[in-house]
Amino acid sequence: YDYQSHYDIHDVRDRSSQAHWRLTESHISNAWVNLICSTIGYILMVLLIGSCWKRGVLRKRTNDIFFVLLVALIADVVEYRVDVFVIFDLQYRPYSSLYYGHLTKYPTTTAQCSWVNYFRLAYCFVVYAEATVVLRRFCLQFCRFKFTARSMLIGFLIFSIVKMCCFIGSFYYGRVTAIAISFCDKMYVDDTLVGVWMVIWFGSLVITPLLSIATLIGQLIKSKGRIESEVTVTLFFLISSLATGLFVLFPLVLRHEGTISVILMIIQDFRFLFFVILMGIVVTDVRESIIASIRRLMGKEEKHSKEATRVPVAELEEVCLITV
Repeated sequence: YDYQSHYDIHDVRDRSSQAHWRLTESHISNAWVNLICSTIGYILMVLLIGSCWKRGVLRKRTNDIFFVLLVALIADVVEYRVDVFVIFDLQYRPYSSLYYGHLTKYPTTTAQCSWVNYFRLAYCFVVYAEATVVLRRFCLQFCRFKFTARSMLIGFLIFSIVKMCCFIGSFYYGRVTAIAISFCDKMYVDDTLVGVWMVIWFGSLVITPLLSIATLIGQLIKSKGRIESEVTVTLFFLISSLATGLFVLFPLVLRHEGTISVILMIIQDFRFLFFVILMGIVVTDVRESIIASIRRLMGKEEKHSKEATRVPVAELEEVCLITV
């Protein structure tokens, strides 16, 4: 059934207008996979933060990678709650109808459908966080005026407030529109407000990789080609922003067809786990902190320190024998 073939218009003041959850076996299996990957991501994040805190990297990188990591964590927790809702609540409700043996419809309200769909778009905040951080790093690299961390936070809050106002405005003043982007068939949409946050979102998707490339080139020129810590941070933001940007571009062009589109959709579904792993591999400070923690757990540092203390003693005995 093509849910985009018509628009079902109701009185927008009626918050209890009829809607349906549309659930298939793939929705449940995908929710389980997302749940497991997010849990693994949370565990790795705790280990990563613990390693960086011991070596002072957490304080050093609070205003760039760990700020974005915090925003990504909050966004993923919101979507985590949606997956929990699908697995442990929605699939056990009494259904109203069954289509072709695999599509089950559960009655609900358009208000509930709208909020769930809004929550599914929480990852947009990660794009805004990356854009503000990359803009600050670009200004610090090329501009004379000082772009403080407070200014960066204010910029992110402005982006976030505009997005929230668009969602709230759509909820209270939008029309009931049939959709096919989620497991719910209707939501409140205001075309003007949605257009505003789409422009901001697509602008952020374009600005972030472009500024990252410019900053990366400037840092490599300044360091004379040496891969320093700041270079790896910029490279991390470049890869992360390109992964999100390609996720938007290729499915639109390929219309969800092709191997590339499938791979990018997988990256987007597991983006928090991908984000944490990418940070641990690419960023030099984080990678060295993790390696140091692993060596400490394996006891190699203690063994190395004991061997280091034996050398001066041997040299001292040799000096004493020569003296005698």
